Amino acid sequence: KITSVPEDFYDFIITRNLPENDFIMARFIGKLLGEYNLGISDSWYALRIDKMIEDNNLVVIENRDPSHPYGKVLRKM
Repeated sequence: KITSVPEDFYDFIITRNLPENDFIMARFIGKLLGEYNLGISDSWYALRIDKMIEDNNLVVIENRDPSHPYGKVLRKM
């Protein structure tokens, strides 16, 4: 039986692992993928991080390469 969960179900993994200092989104997603083998894709983490930016829980400090969606430098609020 397949069970679905709310889209924010795994957000605690992101928030629990947010660095205190500025961080690059791609490296952070890579860290999460390496530490948590949950079958969650990089794009899913990116969508949730973008939602946290939209909700002002994270702020974009620098967008080094707009053509690379995970290249943002972020900071938690």
